[in-house]
Amino acid sequence: MIRLFKHFFSGWFLSRKYFPEKVLSNIEVVIKDSEKRHNGEVVLAIEPSLPASFILSKKPIRERAIEIFSRLHVWDTENNSGILLYLNLADKALEIVADRGISSKIKDDFWRKIINNIQNEFSKSKFERGAILAISELTGILEENFPSDSKDKNELPDKPVIIE
Repeated sequence: MIRLFKHFFSGWFLSRKYFPEKVLSNIEVVIKDSEKRHNGEVVLAIEPSLPASFILSKKPIRERAIEIFSRLHVWDTENNSGILLYLNLADKALEIVADRGISSKIKDDFWRKIINNIQNEFSKSKFERGAILAISELTGILEENFPSDSKDKNELPDKPVIIE
């Protein structure tokens, strides 16, 4: 029940506190620069709080990240090379969901390592720094597995998405 109240009362306030427009713009530039270096698509989705129905169902946060991956069409890229970086502010939880083109090449323990590294920043409420660090690590793995070519196009928006 405490978690439900935490999510109910945190909402909009947390996204504006930790991700004001200037921070969102900074992260958008980092994503744009990242995507010039590979054929992947990186999407940052920030959800201040979970819907009550999701909390009451006691589903793991990973399931919510997969729902958002689908809703934002991160799976719908030519090379199946989309990655969702999902952040839930109320829980200070982070998930990475990679499309099949990437997940077939990268083992789950690599994603866990990135999450553990970034979680430290998020636990200190350093969300901008943590998001940029995560994007940097994702850029490295995408450069290695999906190098840039002249045909690459930007298939998904670069601006972080606030899930309201």
